[in-house]
Amino acid sequence: MGRRPVATGPHLRTILLGLLLLAAGVAVVTTQVADEPIDWSRVGPYAVLSAGALLALAGALAALTRRRR
Repeated sequence: MGRRPVATGPHLRTILLGLLLLAAGVAVVTTQVADEPIDWSRVGPYAVLSAGALLALAGALAALTRRRR
């Protein structure tokens, strides 16, 4: 019987949870420090685009490092 390959590298769920909590923390600190509340109708699309770009970059880096093994 063949052995299952041992998973190496970071887990995607942990990374996504960390990014979500980081974004929530930044939003809370910004709300507390700023005099005005965050206008999510303006900031929201940029936040989603930034998160997507970070995930695409992480995926590309993971694909490059996997090919080198």
